[in-house]
Amino acid sequence: MSRRKAGERGEKGDGCIRKTKAGTYEGTYYIHKKDETEIRKSFTRDNRQQVKDIIAHLKVLEPIDNDIVKVEINKITDEIKLIRKSDLLINKTQKLNKDMLVDDYVDYWLWYHRKKGQKGQIVKDSTFENYVEKGNVIKRKIGQIELEDNRIQKVKVKELTFDFIESKLLELFNETCKSTAVQTRNHIFNMMKWAKKDGVIEENPLADEIINFPISAKYKRKIIEETDIDKVIEHCLKFWYVDVLTQLMTGARISEIRGLCWEDIDEDKCEIHFKNNYVTTAQYELDNNGHIVQKGTKSDYSTLKSSHSYRIINVDISFMQILKLHKFLQKQIAERKGIEFKETDPVFTGRWYGKQLGKNTTNERIKRIVEDLKIKNWEEISSHCLRKSFCCAGILNDVPLEYMSQLMGHSSTKVTEEYYSEYKQEKINSYAKQTNKNRVIALQKINKGYSVPATAI
Repeated sequence: MSRRKAGERGEKGDGCIRKTKAGTYEGTYYIHKKDETEIRKSFTRDNRQQVKDIIAHLKVLEPIDNDIVKVEINKITDEIKLIRKSDLLINKTQKLNKDMLVDDYVDYWLWYHRKKGQKGQIVKDSTFENYVEKGNVIKRKIGQIELEDNRIQKVKVKELTFDFIESKLLELFNETCKSTAVQTRNHIFNMMKWAKKDGVIEENPLADEIINFPISAKYKRKIIEETDIDKVIEHCLKFWYVDVLTQLMTGARISEIRGLCWEDIDEDKCEIHFKNNYVTTAQYELDNNGHIVQKGTKSDYSTLKSSHSYRIINVDISFMQILKLHKFLQKQIAERKGIEFKETDPVFTGRWYGKQLGKNTTNERIKRIVEDLKIKNWEEISSHCLRKSFCCAGILNDVPLEYMSQLMGHSSTKVTEEYYSEYKQEKINSYAKQTNKNRVIALQKINKGYSVPATAI
């Protein structure tokens, strides 16, 4: 078919649909409001029919309320979400003043300066959940001091000094790890910058300052050692923790494991295709006192962490047999409950068939396994440690860096290099022995005639 020239009409009903250079189709639609104004919405999909279907759904919603200011379309489910102005511009119940406590300003800063992101775009729920967690760390470390009589005294923003903040961050560094300390430090620097702009403080004690952390012994990631793998696999099969076993065999993230459907597993080629995340995130609101409070959770499919996260992992036929048996058992459960089994069903379900595993289920199972088996460092091992274990197994089995990075779904080989640097010395030591292998054999043959006199020992 010849390409449509500029000015020529497209197919009837196409509207504003164009084919991009990447081969996808971009649709543009103007959604009418009750006051006859419009919201322009653009989106891309793999084929023209998908774009047409979304436009049809948008037409059904018209006319939308006048206070709708934004329209979001889920890239996985095509669910349409209408964002009201009230969702974005909540009344600022927390009044700014120069006597604000750190606890109060942290919530104000998070809600009004971080929730909307750096470029005015609302951040993902999972990102904001992480911000709130770091905000709680800030409140705990620099928002209060313990007096001699064990009473807690709240700290005002204007009372913060460079020395106080630096000392508390160094405490945090020693209590946790460098990653947590660095993220918290960056948040504090951003918060103090905004406090100056908001007029809460007259001078920023962190302006033109740098807080560095001491160079200490390299933190080694906690993993399940290869010598314990057989015991862990046996335990997984004993209690039928196939989700744990899948993470162990693929190095996938928990959200990727939860996002797996049966159509993502190619039994003939022994391949697992990672295409979706299934995430559960906390939802927050601002109460009448201007404090951030949780109002429940939301679970949904989402895109993977980055474009590099879309990957195919080839597994051994012995593991594929386990997945086939798991599928057979899932079909039996569906039949007993009178539910039609579909290839789009989640591979790993919770208490109710058809619903994904809980957010913490896999992690709780891993904790149970390593505690029962008394695995080394079992108190510190979490679900993410299985991902690290998979990467470290590749390192110790001479998988090249660039290939391991693809298997892990890392956005850059620099991320994978962090794993490699931790185990580099072990490989250097093994290569030293390998290099001298023939020399050692020759030396052992010759050395039979040589021995150290007993008097010299």
